[in-house]
Amino acid sequence: VKPQGLININLAECQIGAGGATAVAKALKEIKPQGLTHFSMAKNPIGLDGTKAVVGAIKETKVPLTDLNLSGIGMGDDGATAVAEALRDLKGMGELGLNENKISDSGATAIAEALTAAKPEGLRTLDLGPKYRPTEDTNTIGDRGAIALAE
Repeated sequence: VKPQGLININLAECQIGAGGATAVAKALKEIKPQGLTHFSMAKNPIGLDGTKAVVGAIKETKVPLTDLNLSGIGMGDDGATAVAEALRDLKGMGELGLNENKISDSGATAIAEALTAAKPEGLRTLDLGPKYRPTEDTNTIGDRGAIALAE
């Protein structure tokens, strides 16, 4: 079944792991929802493997996302780099949520470089900070990452 007109997928806080994220990625590749503008898997323990699967599917299917929320999924810097690769093709990105992912300067620099290359005209929100108070998953972006994002 190909859902016609699918514009929003919200799977936040569902306890989906890497295996579930890989299944979602496979489904995205199969249905190629060309109207998909909003996607969230926030607060699911999908880790690096799940992150790579999901953002790989987003990149491959060329969905026109404007809002992507992958906050609190345990991606780390390698996951941020994978997200950055997909961002290069997402010219219409308006909101990007990546907080609480243990992203440091190198991950922030990869995101900054991708945003510079993509030049998303409508970017309204880039969320890399802690949601409430710092936790063990809080991003640790320092001066180098902040400078890259500012440039």
